[in-house]
Amino acid sequence: MIEPNPQRAAILGSIRRSLGPASSATAIADEYAAIPRTYKQAATLDRKALLDLFEDRLREYEAGVYRTPAKDISQTVATILARRQRTGLAIPAGTPAAWLPDGFVFDDATGFDAFQYNKSQGVLTGCTVAVAETGSIVLQNAPAQGPRILSLVPDYHLCVVFADQVRETVPE
Repeated sequence: MIEPNPQRAAILGSIRRSLGPASSATAIADEYAAIPRTYKQAATLDRKALLDLFEDRLREYEAGVYRTPAKDISQTVATILARRQRTGLAIPAGTPAAWLPDGFVFDDATGFDAFQYNKSQGVLTGCTVAVAETGSIVLQNAPAQGPRILSLVPDYHLCVVFADQVRETVPE
């Protein structure tokens, strides 16, 4: 038989008292609906201004930005890797072969652990969407994007973002 722990009971009791009475689902929904939403929720920029804003935000983060036609992605990747003196990158499953230039090693990172990602020279991914206002790139565990760890561990991340993936605001 397990004996009651008075210290545990005192701590849990204190937490319950500080949380107050349980709220109903309706009260929670009403509280959520009452949150002011005065932030910008829709785009106001034309495509050129939108892409310029996204590029400006990325440069604020000291990220390199290379605008290139889709047909030239492989050549641009080669140029970037050569400038950075990299011989290859880890890539997630589903990375298009058309992005991968000859003369470099691209390791399939499927199943990599943190140690293997850390040993890599970096990663090459695509993205789901990008947000110009914040300079954010959104990835999900999808083809050419890989698991979350892929974008967190390596010191270098080269991401292919298509112009039609860029949105102006987070709510979009």
